[in-house]
Amino acid sequence: VEAACGLPAERLLLSAIHTHTGPNVAGSVGWGALDVPYFENIFVPGIVRAVKEALSSMVPAEYALVSGETDIGINRRERTLDGKVKLGQNPWGPVDRRMTIVRFRNAETREGLFQMVFYSCHGTSAGKATVVSRDWIGIMLDRLEAQKNNKRAYAMKQMIELMCADEAFSLSALGTEEDIRALTPEQLYASWQDLLRSAFVQLQIVGDLQVEAITDLFCSYFDRVEGRSVRRGQTQVLPTAAAPKRGGEEEDVRQSKLVLGFRCGMTEPFENYAAVRTFADLYGGGTYSRLFLNVREKQSLCYYCSARFLGAKGILTVQSGIETENAEKAEAEILRQLDEMREGGVTEEDLQKSHRSLREYYLSVFDTPEELDGWFYSQVTDDEFQTPEELVDELQAVTVDEVVAVAEAVTLDTVFLLKGTGDGPETEED
Repeated sequence: VEAACGLPAERLLLSAIHTHTGPNVAGSVGWGALDVPYFENIFVPGIVRAVKEALSSMVPAEYALVSGETDIGINRRERTLDGKVKLGQNPWGPVDRRMTIVRFRNAETREGLFQMVFYSCHGTSAGKATVVSRDWIGIMLDRLEAQKNNKRAYAMKQMIELMCADEAFSLSALGTEEDIRALTPEQLYASWQDLLRSAFVQLQIVGDLQVEAITDLFCSYFDRVEGRSVRRGQTQVLPTAAAPKRGGEEEDVRQSKLVLGFRCGMTEPFENYAAVRTFADLYGGGTYSRLFLNVREKQSLCYYCSARFLGAKGILTVQSGIETENAEKAEAEILRQLDEMREGGVTEEDLQKSHRSLREYYLSVFDTPEELDGWFYSQVTDDEFQTPEELVDELQAVTVDEVVAVAEAVTLDTVFLLKGTGDGPETEED
């Protein structure tokens, strides 16, 4: 590093990590021979590149530090009944619960640069392997970054909470931070036991595997659960909206987020799905959609503008990233495009474009086992499974009149604006 970057060795701080998922670069016992090719061709050059990038991108910076406690982690010196100590789990042993996070940002633009997390916990959840992995630490940092930067997802969450304030759908599947902190071990265990007794379980096996043997083994465990009685939840679907609700917040970003929520005239999950899905695609799906061609391209009112249909809930959402001064214009144009579809502004040519695009999209489910698994998982609340081919057949049969009828049934429920103050960094632009 000193030779390549001109940085004196006394100004270089090296930090070592402990991992079970990576090549042997230190000659550790039990991990085989030192991986010289990796060390010389990837490891060392990677460090040099990182130092060069850091030196070339230095800016005046500010930092903030916060420290708290977390219950993740456990003492691993387990004492057995005969008084011996072995490697295991000791929930009563000493553990350093402190977690410290240091975040740096550009002093001029206030844009986040990076953050460091300090916490004592073994990074070995991925097991012992010679592949390179950041283990749970990498996943944790990804989620921290996502929470910090994903204003688009935050605006959507706030709109849903306002739109479905009196419905279970407004509740986060992860709960709230306050509720999680208040939980006791006894409550968690009781909840786990209730889940075993009452949860609807769907076993999915994708691949050339021994299906019967896996299924029998899986079922044998649930056969041991006493008092098992499955409870199936019911989804509340509201067909229409009353007077539109409005909400908003201000955020230290330059790009505002405008989110609209619509009810789709449905009274039960996935009702008239093919027609509503086609409408959503023509309204704000592909590059041929009305929102993309008109709101974004022709009038340049937003950085992105797209529609998404939540079939299980009968809700259509429209998301857009805008300059704050364009908020009213963008909203008006989004609604005007809907009015034009209601008035018959859907052509057979438009419909054929949607047919081709949706056919390609849904048949691509077969491309990977993960996508096929996700397809059937998305139907966990349904009484019967539908294959991608069956849905494609239904989509291809949708007519222009059916799309117009859906547009006529759609009503605006909620408008939420995450208003950028203009002082913070840019956010994502799709």
